[in-house]
Amino acid sequence: MQNINASEKYKPKGSDRISLIRSLCDQSIQGLERMFDRNKKVFCYRVRKTEEGIVCDGESFRYTIITLLGLKRYEQHIGSSPISIREVLNELVNKSASIKYSGDAGLLLWLTAMAAPKQLEEVYSRLDIANAWESFRDASDGMTTELSWLLTGLCYAILKGDGQLPRVAETATKVYDTIKANFGRKGIFRHQHGRSVIGALRGNIGCFADQVYPIYAFTRFAETHSSSEALEISRQCSDAICDLQGSHGQWWWYYDAKTGKTAGRYPVYSVHQEGMAPMALFAAAEKTGADYEAPIYKGLEWITGNNELGVDMRDFARRTIWRNFYERRWNHNRKFELVAAILGNRTHDDDHVNLEILYECRPYCLGWLLYAFADKVNA
Repeated sequence: MQNINASEKYKPKGSDRISLIRSLCDQSIQGLERMFDRNKKVFCYRVRKTEEGIVCDGESFRYTIITLLGLKRYEQHIGSSPISIREVLNELVNKSASIKYSGDAGLLLWLTAMAAPKQLEEVYSRLDIANAWESFRDASDGMTTELSWLLTGLCYAILKGDGQLPRVAETATKVYDTIKANFGRKGIFRHQHGRSVIGALRGNIGCFADQVYPIYAFTRFAETHSSSEALEISRQCSDAICDLQGSHGQWWWYYDAKTGKTAGRYPVYSVHQEGMAPMALFAAAEKTGADYEAPIYKGLEWITGNNELGVDMRDFARRTIWRNFYERRWNHNRKFELVAAILGNRTHDDDHVNLEILYECRPYCLGWLLYAFADKVNA
């Protein structure tokens, strides 16, 4: 069943839809320029609102890769990136020896395939991806999100490469099989396998990222390996999260792979509404023939004020989109939220009294928005 909650009024038509998407893309570009350190050639970890104004904190290798993926899509479909993608990519490749996670390796391979396919052989060799299970802990732990990034990177390397990468198709199949083992019978992916103590305790509770990234990765695997099974799993998961979508278009945070139901609703993240869900569902729709436009645009309307607090999450003056709604009692502490989800302490869709807004933004949030919607501006 596909999205029984979606309404046609959340499918903006024609010029209204294009205007909204273009506005969001323009705002993302403006926000990302401020988040980029041109001397270090890296994006910050986050910006946050303070009494003194907007402050940039830290830096992030991972967020830089994801943001460049979005900027590359922007270049392909809208206009020139204000940041040199190739220059920053070269800097990332030079630092690739420090990568500790298979997910980051997959993201870098994905970006290389899109932005500099002639460098694929060099990057693939540097990352030693064929030996991911020996090299990266998140791979051996069977982490759904990180392995989905790795699978996507491998598939793009196959699609954009010249067929010379050793064991790339075989490695992709191994990664696919590992992620598939985390897929529950109710359409929801686990967070990780249950062969460790942590995996046994919380592995069954998958977050939203554990749903959308495999949806996307499996569509790419279906393309490279002609897998009808991968498409069917992608469709089942897409249907499951759409059926569970909130009345205001919310994409909830935690899901129980055993029951196929939500395990924890908040926080609701802007990046899920504006980037990650659309990216995954557009890909699933393209490859499976299913129609997910209603839930996609219903979710997007959450950003513009059709949400439980009636607040527009776009801050045009500060060139940003605020991060999330969270429950005051947990003070946006992920550990408390996870424990509540494991214990089954679910919140109700209409429980809006205890919600707060987290006034920060991370560059990957705007990067995924560009990745999801850049090709829709002129559609």
